[in-house]
Amino acid sequence: MKMNEHAKLGRQAELSESELESLKHGLWEIDCPQVTVKSRSSLNPCTFNGSGFLKQVFSHQLIFKFYVNAQEYSRINRNLQLGETIPDEAYYDLAALDYKGRLWRCERILIDINRSASREFIIQGSIPKIICEGEIPEYVGCKGSTLEIRVFDDINIPCNERTLTKKSIARGVQSSKSISRNIWKFKCCKLNFLLVKEDKKLLIINVISSEEKISEYLRECILETLQFILGYPINWAVSYKRIGYTTEVTLCSPRQRLASSRFQPPFILGGYFINEAQVFRRLFAKYLQHIINYDQPLHPLWAQLNAIYDASSGMFIDAHALTLTVAIESIVSGEFSHLGKLTKKEEEAVQKAVEYVEGWNDNTGIKERVKGSINAMLQPRVGDKMKALEKAGAITKTQAKAWQNLRNKSAHSYQTHNSKNSKFVELIFQMNVLFYHLIFYAIGYKGSYMDVSELGFPIKQYPSCKNTE
Repeated sequence: MKMNEHAKLGRQAELSESELESLKHGLWEIDCPQVTVKSRSSLNPCTFNGSGFLKQVFSHQLIFKFYVNAQEYSRINRNLQLGETIPDEAYYDLAALDYKGRLWRCERILIDINRSASREFIIQGSIPKIICEGEIPEYVGCKGSTLEIRVFDDINIPCNERTLTKKSIARGVQSSKSISRNIWKFKCCKLNFLLVKEDKKLLIINVISSEEKISEYLRECILETLQFILGYPINWAVSYKRIGYTTEVTLCSPRQRLASSRFQPPFILGGYFINEAQVFRRLFAKYLQHIINYDQPLHPLWAQLNAIYDASSGMFIDAHALTLTVAIESIVSGEFSHLGKLTKKEEEAVQKAVEYVEGWNDNTGIKERVKGSINAMLQPRVGDKMKALEKAGAITKTQAKAWQNLRNKSAHSYQTHNSKNSKFVELIFQMNVLFYHLIFYAIGYKGSYMDVSELGFPIKQYPSCKNTE
């Protein structure tokens, strides 16, 4: 029986409670009677089949392994050289049918070949993310859409609801109950959110929509938004999505959270606000609304968040400073592309300058470079955008000046300048606040934030009544 026929007989996409528990502890393993990897090469396409398994290994990473005969082994492309850029045709697509009838798929993987003691050839590899799709029978009443994300990590969340747990032993001879404040419940973007911290190593994110059409990348949007308000990546491991009668289970090899980071989030949990959950929800809603309709898995802001987080966790503070200033420049250019443009009169002056240079007889090649420099003036500079943002009250004059100072030092005197002192660190913290202020302005957020550029990290309001300092 072919794999697609198997899939039709058992079109399901669910994980049992015992599987979820195994995934939580990094012990999940499933036998697969049929595993297929297909080359993406159009010149030398090949497919390999065998039986094997999917499993978790160290640090919850997912792998696959199956067995092929010697004839199939001889067809594998082994022409890659160490240090060579991996071409697309060197990748494979994986399909694995497990013994429960679920069909798992993963694209763009690399394979390794080994030989077992029984002289069989083994094909194996790492799985970054694997998906199982299914359908719910029509006789089951399904309305709207749901999304569940499981994060096997110690994630602190603001809470506004409690969980009551009752335990009974030996037919009620001994019983106990406990109350835990471990739930964050709210609504935004026409979605109902319920985040539950089940225990120290499990956060469950539940999202419910009354509509049968939700953002294709809703999971990524929610995780990116949480990363923004909490200050670190949310390394999820399992997600379950249902849209109408269509279901999808996704398993992911999570990236390990870095041990320490100099980067500070806009808030810190722990009693800074009277209504902490509401303050966090307001910022969460604004950020999610800004990115939820983006047509790619990750919004450009995520790239800057991720780059800064990684750089701030490294040993070299210079790398942190340079990454932070470049990220700010990228946000200014991307989110505020309409600012800083030349007036019509200024554009005409630039064009006259180009025409003037055109009449210059030059045989050295400098003429074209001069023309290029003049034409570059038609594109708004980051400095011009900064001035426009300052005028609008989005940022302060001190912040704009601090960015200019740190940007020049980091870019032109990387690891050689003599500013590795308290002033240098102060500039970095000022840039941390500037980074958030730019995002606040882009997403339309107005409210509280933590100013890490001042001693004691005071709580302030954005935007400030002052637009200059």
